[in-house]
Amino acid sequence: MVDDFNNDNFLDIFIINSGLHNIQLYLGDANASFTNRIVTSTGIGFYPFEMNAKDFNHDNLLDVVVISSISNNIRVYFGSVNGTFIEDKTYSTGYNSKPTGVTLGDFNHDDQVDIVVCNSGINNIGVFLGLGNGTFMDQVTFSTGVNSKPSSVIGGDFNKDQR
Repeated sequence: MVDDFNNDNFLDIFIINSGLHNIQLYLGDANASFTNRIVTSTGIGFYPFEMNAKDFNHDNLLDVVVISSISNNIRVYFGSVNGTFIEDKTYSTGYNSKPTGVTLGDFNHDDQVDIVVCNSGINNIGVFLGLGNGTFMDQVTFSTGVNSKPSSVIGGDFNKDQR
């Protein structure tokens, strides 16, 4: 993912490494160089698979949600101005859920960021409603159909009803 994670007006590169159990942020500079690398461990047993970023706690810094298909969890990390990430909380997506895709948006119109994940192992999508302080309610699930194995998700106002 490419965005300005530390608010210095230069694009940064955020990657996840399942094999190394970490997330990495390469800070960009005026020369389009990414030599400053910040590594944050996700811990043994949490294999990061997919991610997305938005400001979850209203501090004007990008925060990150990372999903792990093997551990059946999502994890929220808060961003900081120096490019480091602080682990906040891990949320379960359910036994054998195997989350594979994640998107962010304000799905209930409360001006808070919500998280939606595809749970391919149990054929549903899970919605974690944001509480505005960087925390989320436990997931509510919606079936995608028997053997559907959802793998990717994107949110938007597709019918232009402003909801």
